[in-house]
Amino acid sequence: MALNSDNILLVTAGYDRTIRFWQANTAAVYRTIMHEDSPTNCLAIHPQKTLLAAGSYQHIKMYDLMSNNPNPVMKLDQLQKNIVTLGFSDDKHFMFSGGEDHCVRIWDMRAAKTKAHRQVSVGAAVNCVTLHPNQAELLIGDQDGMITRWDMAGEKHEKFPLDANNPSAIRSITINRDASMMAAVTSNASISV
Repeated sequence: MALNSDNILLVTAGYDRTIRFWQANTAAVYRTIMHEDSPTNCLAIHPQKTLLAAGSYQHIKMYDLMSNNPNPVMKLDQLQKNIVTLGFSDDKHFMFSGGEDHCVRIWDMRAAKTKAHRQVSVGAAVNCVTLHPNQAELLIGDQDGMITRWDMAGEKHEKFPLDANNPSAIRSITINRDASMMAAVTSNASISV
Protein backbone atom coordinates (compact mmCIF):
# COMPACT_ATOMS: atom_id res chain seq x y z
CA MET A 1 0.00 0.00 0.00
CA ALA A 2 1.23 3.50 -0.77
CA LEU A 3 -0.33 6.73 0.46
CA ASN A 4 0.19 10.21 -0.91
CA SER A 5 -1.02 12.90 1.52
CA ASP A 6 -1.38 15.84 -0.91
CA ASN A 7 -4.39 14.54 -2.81
CA ILE A 8 -4.92 11.48 -0.64
CA LEU A 9 -3.81 9.01 -3.26
CA LEU A 10 -4.26 5.52 -1.89
CA VAL A 11 -2.89 2.65 -3.97
CA THR A 12 -3.17 -1.03 -3.08
CA ALA A 13 -2.01 -4.24 -4.70
CA GLY A 14 -1.61 -7.87 -3.83
CA TYR A 15 -1.90 -11.46 -4.91
CA ASP A 16 -4.92 -10.83 -7.16
CA ARG A 17 -2.50 -9.23 -9.67
CA THR A 18 -4.44 -5.96 -9.65
CA ILE A 19 -3.26 -2.49 -8.65
CA ARG A 20 -6.13 -0.31 -7.46
CA PHE A 21 -6.28 3.46 -7.02
CA TRP A 22 -8.79 4.59 -4.40
CA GLN A 23 -10.48 7.83 -3.45
CA ALA A 24 -9.76 7.73 0.25
CA ASN A 25 -12.74 9.85 1.30
CA THR A 26 -15.31 7.69 -0.56
CA ALA A 27 -13.54 4.31 -0.62
CA ALA A 28 -14.29 4.13 -4.34
CA VAL A 29 -11.87 2.58 -6.83
CA TYR A 30 -11.28 5.02 -9.68
CA ARG A 31 -8.50 3.26 -11.59
CA THR A 32 -7.35 -0.33 -11.97
CA ILE A 33 -4.17 -1.69 -13.54
CA MET A 34 -3.69 -5.37 -14.26
CA HIS A 35 -0.22 -6.45 -13.09
CA GLU A 36 -0.48 -9.81 -14.81
CA ASP A 37 3.02 -11.29 -14.62
CA SER A 38 2.93 -12.04 -10.91
CA PRO A 39 1.45 -10.82 -7.61
CA THR A 40 2.63 -7.41 -6.42
CA ASN A 41 4.80 -7.50 -3.28
CA CYS A 42 5.45 -3.79 -2.76
CA LEU A 43 4.61 -0.31 -4.05
CA ALA A 44 6.31 3.09 -3.89
CA ILE A 45 5.21 6.50 -5.17
CA HIS A 46 7.88 8.77 -6.66
CA PRO A 47 8.31 12.03 -4.66
CA GLN A 48 7.06 14.06 -7.65
CA LYS A 49 3.96 11.86 -7.64
CA THR A 50 4.39 11.10 -11.33
CA LEU A 51 5.41 7.42 -11.14
CA LEU A 52 4.30 4.35 -9.26
CA ALA A 53 6.84 1.54 -8.80
CA ALA A 54 5.48 -1.99 -8.31
CA GLY A 55 7.79 -4.79 -7.22
CA SER A 56 7.02 -8.44 -7.88
CA TYR A 57 8.70 -11.70 -8.87
CA GLN A 58 11.79 -10.90 -10.96
CA HIS A 59 10.77 -7.38 -11.95
CA ILE A 60 9.89 -3.84 -11.06
CA LYS A 61 7.40 -2.00 -13.23
CA MET A 62 6.96 1.77 -13.34
CA TYR A 63 3.51 3.19 -14.12
CA ASP A 64 2.66 6.76 -15.14
CA LEU A 65 0.43 8.38 -12.51
CA MET A 66 -0.30 11.37 -14.74
CA SER A 67 -2.15 9.38 -17.41
CA ASN A 68 -4.62 6.53 -17.63
CA ASN A 69 -2.11 4.35 -19.48
CA PRO A 70 -2.47 0.84 -17.99
CA ASN A 71 0.89 -0.28 -19.39
CA PRO A 72 4.20 0.19 -17.59
CA VAL A 73 6.38 3.01 -18.90
CA MET A 74 9.51 1.19 -17.72
CA LYS A 75 10.33 -2.40 -16.80
CA LEU A 76 13.30 -3.42 -14.70
CA ASP A 77 13.28 -7.14 -15.26
CA GLN A 78 16.83 -8.47 -15.05
CA LEU A 79 16.24 -9.51 -11.45
CA GLN A 80 16.14 -12.79 -9.57
CA LYS A 81 13.49 -13.87 -7.07
CA ASN A 82 10.91 -11.61 -5.37
CA ILE A 83 11.33 -7.87 -4.98
CA VAL A 84 9.88 -7.13 -1.53
CA THR A 85 10.75 -3.51 -0.81
CA LEU A 86 11.04 -0.28 -2.83
CA GLY A 87 11.64 3.39 -2.09
CA PHE A 88 12.80 6.68 -3.56
CA SER A 89 15.29 9.29 -2.39
CA ASP A 90 13.85 12.63 -1.31
CA ASP A 91 15.87 14.40 -4.02
CA LYS A 92 14.18 12.16 -6.63
CA HIS A 93 17.54 11.04 -8.05
CA PHE A 94 17.40 7.35 -7.20
CA MET A 95 15.15 4.45 -6.34
CA PHE A 96 16.22 1.52 -4.17
CA SER A 97 14.95 -2.05 -4.17
CA GLY A 98 15.55 -5.13 -2.07
CA GLY A 99 14.60 -8.74 -2.48
CA GLU A 100 14.90 -12.40 -1.78
CA ASP A 101 18.07 -12.62 -3.93
CA HIS A 102 19.99 -11.06 -0.98
CA CYS A 103 20.63 -7.83 -2.92
CA VAL A 104 19.78 -4.17 -2.51
CA ARG A 105 20.02 -2.18 -5.72
CA ILE A 106 20.22 1.52 -6.51
CA TRP A 107 18.50 2.66 -9.71
CA ASP A 108 19.43 6.07 -11.17
CA MET A 109 16.12 7.80 -11.93
CA ARG A 110 17.82 10.48 -14.04
CA ALA A 111 18.97 7.93 -16.62
CA ALA A 112 16.55 5.82 -18.60
CA LYS A 113 18.53 2.65 -17.91
CA THR A 114 17.08 -0.69 -16.97
CA LYS A 115 20.22 -1.84 -15.18
CA ALA A 116 20.98 -1.12 -11.53
CA HIS A 117 23.48 1.68 -10.97
CA ARG A 118 24.93 -0.01 -7.84
CA GLN A 119 24.17 -2.96 -5.61
CA VAL A 120 25.23 -4.65 -2.40
CA SER A 121 24.66 -8.24 -1.28
CA VAL A 122 23.87 -8.80 2.39
CA GLY A 123 24.06 -12.61 2.54
CA ALA A 124 20.38 -13.29 3.35
CA ALA A 125 16.99 -12.46 1.89
CA VAL A 126 16.24 -8.74 2.23
CA ASN A 127 12.95 -7.98 4.01
CA CYS A 128 13.08 -4.19 4.32
CA VAL A 129 15.17 -1.18 3.33
CA THR A 130 14.91 2.30 4.82
CA LEU A 131 16.65 5.42 3.58
CA HIS A 132 18.48 7.32 6.33
CA PRO A 133 17.45 11.01 6.60
CA ASN A 134 20.96 11.98 5.43
CA GLN A 135 20.02 10.41 2.04
CA ALA A 136 23.47 8.77 1.86
CA GLU A 137 22.87 5.55 3.82
CA LEU A 138 20.45 2.67 3.59
CA LEU A 139 19.44 0.53 6.56
CA ILE A 140 18.71 -3.02 5.43
CA GLY A 141 16.86 -5.66 7.47
CA ASP A 142 17.34 -9.29 6.48
CA GLN A 143 15.93 -12.75 7.08
CA ASP A 144 18.84 -13.70 9.39
CA GLY A 145 18.10 -10.91 11.88
CA MET A 146 20.90 -8.61 10.77
CA ILE A 147 20.75 -4.89 10.06
CA THR A 148 23.20 -3.72 7.42
CA ARG A 149 24.13 -0.05 7.17
CA TRP A 150 25.21 0.75 3.61
CA ASP A 151 27.10 4.01 3.19
CA MET A 152 26.40 4.59 -0.48
CA ALA A 153 28.85 7.49 -0.83
CA GLY A 154 31.80 5.48 0.46
CA GLU A 155 30.53 2.14 -0.87
CA LYS A 156 31.03 0.68 2.63
CA HIS A 157 28.62 -1.53 4.51
CA GLU A 158 28.65 -2.97 8.00
CA LYS A 159 26.37 -5.48 9.72
CA PHE A 160 24.85 -5.39 13.18
CA PRO A 161 22.85 -8.23 14.76
CA LEU A 162 19.68 -6.91 16.35
CA ASP A 163 19.74 -9.72 18.91
CA ALA A 164 22.74 -12.06 18.60
CA ASN A 165 21.32 -14.45 21.23
CA ASN A 166 17.89 -14.79 19.59
CA PRO A 167 18.15 -13.91 15.88
CA SER A 168 14.84 -13.31 14.16
CA ALA A 169 14.05 -11.90 10.72
CA ILE A 170 13.90 -8.11 10.57
CA ARG A 171 10.52 -7.14 9.06
CA SER A 172 10.58 -3.35 9.27
CA ILE A 173 13.00 -0.54 10.09
CA THR A 174 12.15 3.10 10.59
CA ILE A 175 14.27 6.06 11.60
CA ASN A 176 13.07 9.47 12.73
CA ARG A 177 13.84 12.62 10.71
CA ASP A 178 16.64 13.90 12.96
CA ALA A 179 18.23 10.40 12.97
CA SER A 180 18.33 10.27 16.75
CA MET A 181 16.26 7.08 17.01
CA MET A 182 15.67 3.94 14.98
CA ALA A 183 13.11 1.18 15.55
CA ALA A 184 13.13 -2.34 14.13
CA VAL A 185 10.40 -4.99 14.22
CA THR A 186 11.23 -8.70 13.99
CA SER A 187 9.21 -11.74 13.01
CA ASN A 188 9.07 -12.91 16.64
CA ALA A 189 6.97 -9.80 17.41
CA SER A 190 9.69 -7.87 19.19
CA ILE A 191 10.38 -4.19 18.69
CA SER A 192 13.82 -2.72 19.36
CA VAL A 193 14.43 1.01 19.66
